[in-house]
Amino acid sequence: MSIEALDKMHICLDLLHDYNLIPDGTIKERYDKILNIYTINRTDQNMWHKVWNHEILSLFQMEKQSGIKGIATLKPTSVDDLSVLNSTIRLMAQEGVDEMPTDKLARFKADPKAWDRELAQWGLGTLEKSILEPILKSSYGLCITQEQFMELVQLPELGGFSLTWADKLRKSIAKKNPAAFDALTEEFYATTKEKHIKENFAKYVWQVLISMSKGYGFNASHTLAYSLIALQEMNLATRFPIIYWNCACLINDSGTGIDDNDACIDYDELENEKDKANTDYEKLARGIGKMKDFGVQVNLVDINKSGFTFVPDAETNTIYCGLKSMLNINDDIVNQIIENRPYSSPKDFYQKVKPKRQAMISLIKGGAFDSMMERSDCMIWYIWETCDRKSRITLQNMPSLIKYDLLPKDTEERKTAFRVYEFTKYLKATCKNKAKPGYYILDTRAINFLVEIKCDDKIEMKEQELVLDEKVWDKIYQKWMDVYRAWIKSNHDQILQDLNTIIFYEDWKKYIKKNNYSAWEMEVLCFYYHAHELQDANVAKYGIKDFYKLPKNPIIEYSYPIKDRIINIYQLTKICGTCIAKNKNKSTISLLTPSGVVEVKFARDFFSMYDKQISQRQEDGKKKIIERSFFQRGSMLMITGIRSDDMFICKKYKNTPGHRLYKIEEVAPDGDLILRSERYKGEMEEDGI
Repeated sequence: MSIEALDKMHICLDLLHDYNLIPDGTIKERYDKILNIYTINRTDQNMWHKVWNHEILSLFQMEKQSGIKGIATLKPTSVDDLSVLNSTIRLMAQEGVDEMPTDKLARFKADPKAWDRELAQWGLGTLEKSILEPILKSSYGLCITQEQFMELVQLPELGGFSLTWADKLRKSIAKKNPAAFDALTEEFYATTKEKHIKENFAKYVWQVLISMSKGYGFNASHTLAYSLIALQEMNLATRFPIIYWNCACLINDSGTGIDDNDACIDYDELENEKDKANTDYEKLARGIGKMKDFGVQVNLVDINKSGFTFVPDAETNTIYCGLKSMLNINDDIVNQIIENRPYSSPKDFYQKVKPKRQAMISLIKGGAFDSMMERSDCMIWYIWETCDRKSRITLQNMPSLIKYDLLPKDTEERKTAFRVYEFTKYLKATCKNKAKPGYYILDTRAINFLVEIKCDDKIEMKEQELVLDEKVWDKIYQKWMDVYRAWIKSNHDQILQDLNTIIFYEDWKKYIKKNNYSAWEMEVLCFYYHAHELQDANVAKYGIKDFYKLPKNPIIEYSYPIKDRIINIYQLTKICGTCIAKNKNKSTISLLTPSGVVEVKFARDFFSMYDKQISQRQEDGKKKIIERSFFQRGSMLMITGIRSDDMFICKKYKNTPGHRLYKIEEVAPDGDLILRSERYKGEMEEDGI
C-alpha cells in the first residue's frame, strides 16, 4: 500500500476516534470494521456519486487531471470499472489517432455496439469478437493491461505464441525498448501469415489492441490493488462526515501532522517534547490552496477549537488551522492552551495561560480570538494592557516627558526650569568628586551657568577649588522644579493620557509593521485567509500575468543560429506573489501568488546576491542590519521570466527594460506598486533568518 495513502487513512481513523465516531480497538479491529475490502459495500450509489462529483479529495491515483477527467467521462460504478480506468489513464493516444484512450473507453462503455462497428471497419465480425471477448469484455473491448495482450498473443487463433514469447513482448513495452518491440512485430506478422491467420485480424490485434499499451503497459494486479485502496478511501469519506477525510488529506498534504502524522495525540506524552520540526510553510500553503480549489473552507486558528494540527468541525463542515503551525507558538504553549480551555474572552485566556508577548501577538494576528472580539480591537486591547503605561505623573517621569516632547518650554520661567533640570544631570554626571563628599567641583561650564541664573553667590572656595554644596543646590533645584510640579498638577490627566498614548503607539509600531489582516496572516501563518495582499495590484500596468494561465512551454519570439546550435529568444512575462520559502541549494523560492504556489528558479549568483542581508558598521563598532534578504518569508516580489512546465525561470535579456527582480514595498490604494530593485549599500552577509 502507498505510504501516503496509508497515512491519510491512519490520520482519518484517528480523527474519527478522537471525535467518538468509532470505538476503541486494535488496528486489526479497526481494519475489519471499516477498511476490510471484503466487508465494504462496493455498490453504495451514494459513494460512487461522490466519486463522479469529485467530492472525495485526493482519491488514490485519481488526483491528477487525467484521473479527474477519466472519472468524469467513464463514471465508474464498480471496483472493476475503477481498475479499468486506473490502467487506461496511463495509456497514451496512438500515433495518428486523435481520440484519447479514456475517451474511447467511455464511448465503448456507453455504446456496446461501438466495438462492433470498429471491428467491422477492419472487416471483422462476430467470430473474431467471440475470440477476443473472453479477454476484453471487462474493459469494454480495449486492451489495457499487460496480462490482456499477453493472453491475446497466446490464443491459438492468433498464432499460439508461447508464454516466454508473450513475456518478451511485455518486457519490450515495460522497458521501452522500441528495437525489441519492432523485432517482435516482424515475428508476429510472419508467424500469423505462416499459420494462415486472417491478415485483418492480426493487424487489428497488433495495431489497435496491443499498440494502445505500447507507450506504457500496466499490469492488472496493480490496477486492482490501486482501486481497492481508493475504495477504502471512498468508504471512509462516505460512511462518516466527509470533513474528517478532508482534514486528514490536509494534514498529510501540508506536512503538519504530529508524531509521524499521528493525529490522535496524547498531549501528556508531548509535555517534554519541545520545538518539533519547523512547519513546512510551502507544503502548508499548497495544502490549504488545494482545499480552497475544492471548495473546502479552512478557518483560521480558534483558541477554543484548534489543536496541534488541523482539526475538523463537523457542525460547520469546515477545518480549523492548527496552533503549532503559527509563528512563535511551541509545544508548551499549545499544551497550556488545550489544558486551560475553555476561554470566554482574550482577557480570560491571558490571565489563565500568561503567554509571552510574541506568542500572544501571533495568536491575535492569526485570528485566534476572532470569535470573541474584532481582531484589530483585540490587538489594541492587548498592547494597551501590556505596554509600559503610567498610572500617575510625577517629576520621575521627566525623562519620558522630555523624550516624547511633552514638556512645555513656552515661557522664560519654564525654559529656565528645563535648563536647571538638564544642568543638574550634568552636575551629577561630571562634577561629583569622592575627595570632597557633599560638594560638586565646578568646571567652567558649571560656573558660567550659575552666573547666568544669578546663583554665583552659592559658589565656595575649598582647598583652592571652586565648589557647590549639594544640599544648597538641591534647594535651588527643587524650587525651580516647582514650576513643573505646578504644571503637572494642573494638567495631570491630560499629560497622563498623552504620555500613555505615545507609549502605546511606540509599542504598536514595534509589533505591527503592516496594519491589515492579510499581512498579519502571512506573517504568522504563511497563508491568506483574507484576500492576498497583491489581489488589487494593477497587473495590467506592470504586465503581470497569472502563472497558471501561462502556456507550460514558453513562447519563442524568434531564433538565430550560433555556430552549430539555435538560440531561442523567449517571450518574457512577469508574475508577483509573496515569498513563503526558499531553497539555497537549488536557488529557488516558493512564491504564493494570488492563484497558487509557484516554484521560482534563479541563477545561483543572482540568488546569492539577493538572499544576503546588508549591514552597516556603527560608530561603536557594532553592525546594524539595514536590510534582510529579498527572499525572507513574507517579502512581496515581482519577477520577470518564463514559465517552463511547473516552474518559473527568472530571466531577462540585455534589451529587456527594467529588472529581473523587484521587491514590492507597498501596494497603493489605486493598485500602483511601490517597487525597489537595488540593494542598499553596506556589508553583505549571510541571512540567518
